[in-house]
Amino acid sequence: MCRWHTFVPGLLATGVIAVGCRDSLAPDRADLRSPALAAAAAPPTATGLGGIGNALALPGLNRQEFDFAVSGAPDGRFFIRDYSTLHTTTSLLATMTADSKADPATGITSFAQTSARCVSFGGIGRVDTGDRFAFSVDACDHGSPGAGLDWFSISVPAIGYHRAAKLTDGDITLTGLTLGDIHVTAYTTGTDLDADGYAVTLNTGTSRSIGTHATVQFDTLPEGTYTVALGGLARNCVVSGANPRTLTVVGGRVSTTTFDVACADTTPGTTRATGLGVIGDDPPLPKMNRFELDFEATSELTGRVRVTDYAIVRGDGEPASMIVDPAADPATGIEWFTRASAACVSFGGVGRLNDGVGSLYRFVVEACDRAAPGAGADTFSINLPDRPYAKSGTLSQGDIAITTF
Repeated sequence: MCRWHTFVPGLLATGVIAVGCRDSLAPDRADLRSPALAAAAAPPTATGLGGIGNALALPGLNRQEFDFAVSGAPDGRFFIRDYSTLHTTTSLLATMTADSKADPATGITSFAQTSARCVSFGGIGRVDTGDRFAFSVDACDHGSPGAGLDWFSISVPAIGYHRAAKLTDGDITLTGLTLGDIHVTAYTTGTDLDADGYAVTLNTGTSRSIGTHATVQFDTLPEGTYTVALGGLARNCVVSGANPRTLTVVGGRVSTTTFDVACADTTPGTTRATGLGVIGDDPPLPKMNRFELDFEATSELTGRVRVTDYAIVRGDGEPASMIVDPAADPATGIEWFTRASAACVSFGGVGRLNDGVGSLYRFVVEACDRAAPGAGADTFSINLPDRPYAKSGTLSQGDIAITTF
């Protein structure tokens, strides 16, 4: 998966900037395709036509349009126009072009696959003032045309220009990619969860740490069969299903697996956490900075949760909310609970949103009882890893209490 640098605004007429992605992994494997077959395959290609920023193509607006067709040879052409930059001397919009056939002093000089769905390419381009600069582009094909998921980034280091965003319109298409990714997720249920998490190891020898509710990625792997193992489990935790397990990597695709881990209670007695309060000082009105929480969760994996975020307004005008109540809605519930520290607990499970279709999402909560009611020191956080959504803060009203009995 690509990682993007923070962009530095600038003028395209004076340069363009590049963004880097995750380093590739290239293990030696006996079962990969033969060099002869690899050499015979056509080089990968990347094409893109669209825009980022403002949807309106008007001078002065923050919109960048691009048109490119490049290959891993490397060769091809690239063009970008930036509507936010207007030259004072020529009144022309800033542009950059790289096309060795039309202008031999320009061209594409590098091409690399950076993940299953992303490539990076670069070269020398000519801006509309006649100057030439080195540039770099990252392009990601994350969905079908119009889905708004594809990603484009460009940089020219010499002149401090950089733009990066999801596509406002258009499409990026990648073909013929020979590397793929593996994404591994750990999801832990029960109580007394493994505090330091686990380790995911490939049979190539690469190993990475992973939390009890997290995902790690192994990017740009050659096609082939891999063995994935989850280790570092506490004695009270076990994996459901095969461990290790086998995954097949195909070029241009992401192979995924989830290790479900169950941890048994090792602490005497039952821990109970309750909370009723507010984060934020605004009144309970749509679009206000107000978050309400009401929950009860125990180490016996019983309880209920209701949270409401007034800053998010649904189509029917109601604030966004999530409810966990297995008595009324068996599809929801508390699936894990752990004492994170003397003052804090973490728990999670599945809740239902009021998003019009009643979507179910996994959630993670951390609640801390740091002082007496009304002292303004208790803290609460919640996130939906698959949405994603996160909210955290110190209670401005109410109280969180943690007891063991």
